[in-house]
Amino acid sequence: MTHLAKRHHGKYDLVIDGLCLHCLTNPGDRQAFFKSIHDTLTPNGVAIIYTMTSPVLKKQFVQENGIIKNQTTYKPIPDADKYQNTIRLDNKQQIPIRYFEHHQTIIKHLVKNKLIPHLVRVKRPTPTKPLTHLAVAVQRADT
Repeated sequence: MTHLAKRHHGKYDLVIDGLCLHCLTNPGDRQAFFKSIHDTLTPNGVAIIYTMTSPVLKKQFVQENGIIKNQTTYKPIPDADKYQNTIRLDNKQQIPIRYFEHHQTIIKHLVKNKLIPHLVRVKRPTPTKPLTHLAVAVQRADT
């Protein structure tokens, strides 16, 4: 997923990410994601990204979804020794499964990678839906 340009030949006018970005918990993978979107798009191509972001209403979220530490959600897993980046929380080995970066930081990453936001929608958390969601349409900037 983070190396789209290497796996697919050619360029695309449209790239869509529907709820994948927040699943990349490694900072290097996240940076590769933004670069791959730019590299995969045709000049002036468009990407639509829909992802979960922070801020998060932690109390409501943790009750149903697990532990949040440093913007990362962790879940206990069997056979933890088979996975990278596990940590011990609540006396259990847990794996990172989601990373909730602030929506404004995501916009900065997009701009840094020459992806210019044109439409941005931020849906704030509520007591029944404790996550912020970001929907953004970006266009590849060619200089």
